[in-house]
Amino acid sequence: MNTQEKIEQRRKEAAKAQKLNKQRAKTVFNDIFWKKVLGVVVVILLVAGIAALTVPKMGWTRRAAVAFTVGDQKVSAAEYSYYYRSTYMNYYQTMVNYLGEDNLPIDTSVPLTEQYMSTDVTYADYFSTSAIQSVQTMITLEQAAKEAGFELSEEDMAQYESGIAGIQSYASYYGMTTDRYLQANYGLGFNEKLFEKVLMREVVANAYQTAKMEEIAAGYNDEILENYYQENRTDFDKADFRVVQFTSGTDKTVEQAKKEADEFASRCTSEAAYEKEATIKLTAEAEEGVEVAANKSLFTNTDFTAAKAMDANVAAYIFDTARKVGDMEVVESTSGLNYYVVYIVSPAARSDQKFVDVRHILLSCDTTDEEALAQVQEQMDQIVADFEAAGSTEEAFAELANTMSEDPGSNTNGGLYENLEPGTTVQEFNDWCFNQNHKVGDTGVVTTEYGLHFMYLAGIGDDVWKSDISEQMQSDDYAAWLADFMLNYEVVTKDFGMSLRDEPIK
Repeated sequence: MNTQEKIEQRRKEAAKAQKLNKQRAKTVFNDIFWKKVLGVVVVILLVAGIAALTVPKMGWTRRAAVAFTVGDQKVSAAEYSYYYRSTYMNYYQTMVNYLGEDNLPIDTSVPLTEQYMSTDVTYADYFSTSAIQSVQTMITLEQAAKEAGFELSEEDMAQYESGIAGIQSYASYYGMTTDRYLQANYGLGFNEKLFEKVLMREVVANAYQTAKMEEIAAGYNDEILENYYQENRTDFDKADFRVVQFTSGTDKTVEQAKKEADEFASRCTSEAAYEKEATIKLTAEAEEGVEVAANKSLFTNTDFTAAKAMDANVAAYIFDTARKVGDMEVVESTSGLNYYVVYIVSPAARSDQKFVDVRHILLSCDTTDEEALAQVQEQMDQIVADFEAAGSTEEAFAELANTMSEDPGSNTNGGLYENLEPGTTVQEFNDWCFNQNHKVGDTGVVTTEYGLHFMYLAGIGDDVWKSDISEQMQSDDYAAWLADFMLNYEVVTKDFGMSLRDEPIK
C-alpha cells in the first residue's frame, strides 16, 4: 500500500469514528432526557398518592363530592352525612327517652357498620337508608312546591330564621364558630351555608306537605266520608262486650272446654246473669287471696284490632254488622283448642260524639282532705256568684279564668280548651264535657283528682268519626300522590361520595 492509499484509509477510519461518536452522544442525551422525565412522573405520582390519602379529609371535598342524586338534584357527601347523623341522633335520643342510657340497643364504643339492627341489616345500613329516603321525600316536595308556585308564609320564614339563629346561639354558647359547631355535630365539610340550604329545604317541604294535605281534605264532603266509612267500618267502629275464655290443657280436653262454655252460656239469660257467672268463674280461677274486680269480663269502647288481639274469631263475631244488644255466642278460637263465651253489650258502631270547646276555672286542692275541699268549695261558690253577677256570659267567664284559675295550661287564654275529643281528659272532666244533654252556654262544677273545676261549654263541633276518617283518607291520598310524584325523582348513589360519609361512632 502506497502513501496515498494509507492516507485515504485513515480518512475513512476517522470519518467512521466521528459517526460512531455522534451516535453515542445521541444515545447518552436520550437516556438523560428520559431519566429526567421519569423522575418528574415519579414525583407527580407521589404527590397524587398523598393527595388521594389527604384530600378526602378536607371539608371542601365532602361538599364537592356527590353522594347520590335525586332526579337531577345532587346531594353532596357533606349533606348526606348531615342527614345520616341526624337520623342517628334522633334514634338515639328516642331510645334514651324510652329505655334510658343503660339499656340502649346501640353500643357507642363500636362502629355502626359492625352492629346489627336485624339479622342482615347493620345500624349503618338502616340509618343510611332512612336518611336517603328522607332526602328523597324532601327534595320531591321541594320541587313540587316550585312547580305549584308555592310561597312560604311569614310564619314559615320566621321558623327558618329561628333555626338559623338557634344554631348560631348554640355555637356561641360552646365558644365555636358556626361552621366549626356544625362540623363537630354533622360531619366534616358541613357548614353554615349548607345548613341554610337544608333548613330551607325542610321548611319548604314541611309547609308544602301541610298545604297539600289541606288541599286534599278540602275535596271531601259528607257523602265521601260516609262511603269510606261503610267500606272500612272495622277501622272505625268500637264495641262494648263481655267475654270469658274456657281453655283446654293437660287436665282438660277440648270437648270438656266446649261443654263448660255451653253450660256457662245456658245460665247467662241476661247481662246481669253473665256478670254473676263470670265473677264466680274468675274468682274460682284466681290465686288464693286475690279479689276479682267487678265487671272484669267487660270490655268497653274496644276497636277491632284490640278484639282481634284476643282472637280473630272473637273479633269477627263482635264486629259482624248483624250483631245486636244481648247477642251471645260460644265462639271457637282460631287454634281450635279454646272457646269464648261472648255477650254483646253495645254493638260495634262509630262514635256519635262531637268535638267540644270548653272553658274551665281550676281551684287546686287535695280532694281527699275534707277540710281543704270545704275551703276551696267556698272560693268556688264565690266565683260562680261573680260569674252570674257579671251576666253569665262567656266573656265574663274568660275574664274570671284569667284571674282566678290555677291551671297553667289555660289561665292565660280564658280557660279555653278547643277541639277536645272523648278520652283525652280525666274521667269526671270528660263525662261533663261529653254529656249529650249539655248545650252551649251550660255551666257546672266538677270534682277531679286535681281539685274543683268550674265548667263552661263554649262550643260543639263536628262529629269525631268524620275527623277520624278525614285524617285517614288524607294520609292515604297524600301517600298515593307523593309516591306518584316521587317516580320522577329516582335515587342514584355514587360509590365514592357515599364512602365519604362521616360516622358519628368511629
